[in-house]
Amino acid sequence: MRLGTCHCAARRTGHLFLCRTCRADARLSAAFRRIPAPAPLEAEQVRPASADLLRRVTLSVEVERRRHARRRTLLSLAAALLFFFLAGAGREALSSDILRIEDAAQLLTPSALESLLSD
Repeated sequence: MRLGTCHCAARRTGHLFLCRTCRADARLSAAFRRIPAPAPLEAEQVRPASADLLRRVTLSVEVERRRHARRRTLLSLAAALLFFFLAGAGREALSSDILRIEDAAQLLTPSALESLLSD
């Protein structure tokens, strides 16, 4: 593994003290040599999982999936309710801003209660 190319033609005894590329390369190769080799896995050391462990893990996964599905359903319902509420509120606000002809006529006609009041 070379980080770069060394441009020094002659590699003397003190070359590693002067050349950064060669020094980094030497440090990396020394570090890789110090890493121990992985121990081979032996088949007799691996024990099968107990039935109780498998049952508990399976139960836990099922509970987590049900909880996730329930949460997703509730969030979907909340989003739908919010959407329909905002759509209805927008329609109501739009319809209340428009003055209908019947409403305008009702504003212009005198009220029946005004006839009972004395001037």
